[in-house]
Amino acid sequence: MPSVPPARRRPLLLLGVGLVGLLGVVLLLERGSGELPRSPTCDDVDPGGTRLRSVLPPGAPEAPPGAPAQDQEDVEAAFRPASAEAVYCEDLADPYVLSVDRPIGQRLFVYGTQTAEANLPVLTSRGVLRSEEIGDALPQLPSWSTPGGVWAPAVHPVDGRHLLYYTTTDAASGLQCISVAVADDARGPFVDRSTQPLVCPVDLGGAIDPSPFVDTDGTAYLLWKNDGNCCGVPTRIFSQALSEDGLTLTGPPAELLASDQPWEGSVIEAPAMVEHEGSYYLFYSGNAWNTSGYAIGYATCAGVQSPCVKPLGQPWLASSEGVAGPGGLELFRNGDELRAVFHGWAGPVGYDDGGVRSLFTVGVGFVAGSPITIE
Repeated sequence: MPSVPPARRRPLLLLGVGLVGLLGVVLLLERGSGELPRSPTCDDVDPGGTRLRSVLPPGAPEAPPGAPAQDQEDVEAAFRPASAEAVYCEDLADPYVLSVDRPIGQRLFVYGTQTAEANLPVLTSRGVLRSEEIGDALPQLPSWSTPGGVWAPAVHPVDGRHLLYYTTTDAASGLQCISVAVADDARGPFVDRSTQPLVCPVDLGGAIDPSPFVDTDGTAYLLWKNDGNCCGVPTRIFSQALSEDGLTLTGPPAELLASDQPWEGSVIEAPAMVEHEGSYYLFYSGNAWNTSGYAIGYATCAGVQSPCVKPLGQPWLASSEGVAGPGGLELFRNGDELRAVFHGWAGPVGYDDGGVRSLFTVGVGFVAGSPITIE
């Protein structure tokens, strides 16, 4: 075989090096970073973290003894500053994070409540630069639904497919109800071929805020809230077992929690469950979503379908001067680290005043069986 003349070897070598370098850049950009992207819309927000109020760890000397605090001074003493990172400072409410392992790295997908641009926005993390792209995961609603009220999505992988549980308006009853859509790709488009809602208890005011949970034995459940505050019915959180394919529910719903504390304002919603060392923790939001009184609480449960107990007489995570109305918390794992995502009003409170519900994240740990935020 004839040899390549020396004069031509150098250009070929440079071309080869360039192609390898280009391939490396592409792989780095495409490889999921395993981190939530920090959006350029957050450039004016302190990257060191936005301060909120979180409950003190058990045994802390400042913690109020026994009964719930009665006055504002005691309530303030029951909290400590917690630092949450702002990662998306446009509107992305009721967030849910799905982590997908790929051959070239982990990728995170964040789904949120309807915006002016998308029925269900999905934010995708891309590469080591933590860049982002956002699209519509659900461009078409089912025939039984009417547009304009698509809320609180959650995605559950089953047998190579992705199931999207979400809230939408049932045209027949006029209530908010839960449906399920399917896609091969986590970013969608998801397709909902259903002819009726998956969960729609008309006598309870409908159902919203679906959240899947897989127990340690592999059984999957769907947590949801009856939308009773639409029509004067008490709000409660339920758990119901899912079929193996995730497309139907099996067995009756089990009531886990009811609204019974003053700070909740007669409303509890947005359930999210995690298991830790044999104990189950149910996080939820309480009060009116468009006020600074909206906050995040938690309860402990003996199991996925057992009644839960609230160990606190106050929220677990509450408003501060930096972020008002934190809520819609969901949990995800980044490797061995447990993290929470939630939304909050970082500026004006309420859409009528020009506010948006931005996306925040914070680490979660456990001390003496109680969850705490981690800086």
